[in-house]
Amino acid sequence: MGQATENCVGSDEPSEYSKAVAKGSMWSLAGSGVFYAISFVYSIIIARAVSQDDLGLFFLALSVTSMSAVFDDLGLASALARYVPFFEGKSEKGKIRALISMSQKLVTLSAIVTVAVLWLGADMISGIYQKPELAEPLRLLSTFLLLSNLFGVNTSFIRGRADIRTVQMLQAFQNSLKLALTLVLFQLYGASALTLAGAFLLSFIPPTLLSFFLVSRKSADLPESDGIGMSQMATEILPFGLMMSLATSLSVLILSASRLLLGYLSDPATSIQMVAMYSVSATLAAILLTLPASIGSIFLPVMSKLYGKNDLAQMRTVTETAQRWSLFITIPFGLVMMVFSPDILALLYGDSYRQAGPVLSILAFGVVLRVMAYMLYMTLAAMRLVKVQLKMLLISGSINLAACILLIPRFGMEGAAVAAVCGFAVSAIQSGYYSHKHFGFVLPPEVWKLALAALITLLFIVLLSPGASSIPAFLSGLLGPDTPFYIAKAMYLAYLALLVSFTIPLYATLALALKCFRKEDVAMMKKALGKMRLPAGMISLAVALASYGIELPDKGGSTRS
Repeated sequence: MGQATENCVGSDEPSEYSKAVAKGSMWSLAGSGVFYAISFVYSIIIARAVSQDDLGLFFLALSVTSMSAVFDDLGLASALARYVPFFEGKSEKGKIRALISMSQKLVTLSAIVTVAVLWLGADMISGIYQKPELAEPLRLLSTFLLLSNLFGVNTSFIRGRADIRTVQMLQAFQNSLKLALTLVLFQLYGASALTLAGAFLLSFIPPTLLSFFLVSRKSADLPESDGIGMSQMATEILPFGLMMSLATSLSVLILSASRLLLGYLSDPATSIQMVAMYSVSATLAAILLTLPASIGSIFLPVMSKLYGKNDLAQMRTVTETAQRWSLFITIPFGLVMMVFSPDILALLYGDSYRQAGPVLSILAFGVVLRVMAYMLYMTLAAMRLVKVQLKMLLISGSINLAACILLIPRFGMEGAAVAAVCGFAVSAIQSGYYSHKHFGFVLPPEVWKLALAALITLLFIVLLSPGASSIPAFLSGLLGPDTPFYIAKAMYLAYLALLVSFTIPLYATLALALKCFRKEDVAMMKKALGKMRLPAGMISLAVALASYGIELPDKGGSTRS
């Protein structure tokens, strides 16, 4: 086993596990791209159409519901992604059919109880925030938990059977419906917190019904069995699922907790507006998680399989590769968000959101920290280290809450953002420590080099930002006050695109110069570009650039630089 692993790691070809992660990630990334594009348009529309008071009420109600949703499904949606391939690998396929059936029943019962609690407690919760008008959106959104539980369990079963494409199609379908129904309800009843909540709820009905049909088809080949005992469900599957759900929902937990405390600890006269501005900033910063989440959809089953084989060396290799690519692609977009946050918010949501620029900058930095630790969380989850994960979550969550209580009364939404970053930073440090302890992971030198490339790029764009920020004002003066609104916005968007097109090549050039890639990265990139049907000359140029300073075996077996 050890020799085989060394051979695999030392080869210029990516291992079969890295290939599996790359293949599943491509489908997931494509689907996530569509999902986030729709979410992007949705967030712009609601920020411009809905008043800050109504938008704040909607996001506050959604935060309460989202916090409940993390625990409400009992972790079964997360557990299925691990146990479906696990039982399949052990030739116990009959248990899969029993697991999905039992999971659907349990999450339905759990949702009914949670909905009843939120429905009856809506007035009390709205009283805590001194916002009586919060009760109705909260009651409406609480009903969504039943649909989201079933939708989550069904799509996790499909993902566990390695059909990433179908999962992405279902999620894109739901998100598209949310956008379409929001526009329809705005037209019929006006833009308000209630119409936002109603469209959000209704968008889950058709996809959930469709998911039952797809689960039936995907489980048709599974045999009947005696099923799974409640003891195995209670002592093994549920604890793992809850910890996995908490780990993967860390961003939701921290951002939602900061948002809830911001609404509670701030001046009631301005708290809802601050929640609205903080929420749109958090939504925009969360887009940076697109690639890690795409890789994570297939990463957990692969890691679970490797852990079953006790191949810790290969686990380290695949984790390092996934972490490296996640950071390389995420960082340049994060840098643009950090430096040009006021301009981005003003362009997308209107000038009234410009003052939230520091919040977006801080949260973008925090999400990059989250990206660095994301694959480590997933690997630890695959190893079923429930006590370790619980300890990590308790510590990072406590730090986040304590920082919120200390910072929000004095610094408002900026304090909430800093508190969220504190939670992300502490959890990243813990993940590195426990990853080293349990599977020998050491932060590879390439990560430090990527951080150095990011720092140099950041200094460049900070130095350029005063001159770059004057460009929109110059264009406005050149075009005159009578310029149509959409032409002015289009030119502003082109300006931001220019900044991105400068930042990404600069960062990539620095990453290449600092030799941030390995042999298997180049091989995986070559295969991916080939599947995209790019011209052979372009592929050769990209491979040559990425291979700078890397020794690659030639056809005769010797090495070349």
